[in-house]
Amino acid sequence: MTVTEQEFDASKCGTYAGYHRHRRAGDRPCPACRQAKAEREAAHRQRRLATGAFKHGTNMGWDAGCRCTKCVKFHRRRYKTYYDASRLAAASSAPDWD
Repeated sequence: MTVTEQEFDASKCGTYAGYHRHRRAGDRPCPACRQAKAEREAAHRQRRLATGAFKHGTNMGWDAGCRCTKCVKFHRRRYKTYYDASRLAAASSAPDWD
């Protein structure tokens, strides 16, 4: 019997496992399960940053404070759309003095 054929076990809600049970069942995870997943991933990310176990040229490298060429290029590529959109918004909201 698959998870989708079973009734969802609500006693697991608010846990990392509960998040994945929601996903396997095809449901949107409840806020408690999403929060549990976010906390677990944040803790994992902090452990990786503390040990320096990250690849250069990734978001982890940038978040760790690495400013090598690979990490800077990755950051610029990843956020180019955001920066372009914010520049356009700033230019369009500038007062027209003419």
